[in-house]
Amino acid sequence: MDELTLANWAGRARVADNKAYDHRTEEEKSESEEARSILIPEHPSILDKIHLNLPIIYEELEKDKQGVAIVTEIGLCEHDYAMSPCSRHGDCETCKELVCIKGMDSSLKILKQREIQLTEQFKKVQGHHKIGTFGIDRWIDNIGWRLTHIKTKIAFLENENIPNNTLLRMPDEYAPSPTKLTLLEKGMDIDVAKPETA
Repeated sequence: MDELTLANWAGRARVADNKAYDHRTEEEKSESEEARSILIPEHPSILDKIHLNLPIIYEELEKDKQGVAIVTEIGLCEHDYAMSPCSRHGDCETCKELVCIKGMDSSLKILKQREIQLTEQFKKVQGHHKIGTFGIDRWIDNIGWRLTHIKTKIAFLENENIPNNTLLRMPDEYAPSPTKLTLLEKGMDIDVAKPETA
């Protein structure tokens, strides 16, 4: 078990406190460190940490806060579970708090599978739209929006010009807030005014 997990399970305030409760002999400690140095690279990348089940702190995701990201099947979740429950209920594909990591094989495979499923659904709702099914417009918008997110993530993950270990977030224009959407519908400017023009 890593030091952070040990400290958390033992109810310790600091990881450094683990040393005071470590009752292994010096020989056992030495063997443990030797094994650790063989198994874990000196400066592990995010992909290395995912493969080794090591914690990935928010700072490694370029977030200015303390905490550890949650590894999901398609990326890393930046949601701080200590603050409030996830409002997306596990709908990670379209969430702004999901960070895809270029080179994480499972994410590309899963996203491609979901793209196939959503494309099928989209074709079906388009057929219903043609015959005038009531309320189908909302389904077209929703599935189209999900498909756009997934296709964008796939395009990033397949882009050969993007190196492995790159953090990939959904561009703002693909996930505007409800406030921004309302302002756009009313024809208003959504850009933050600069001091000289405010």
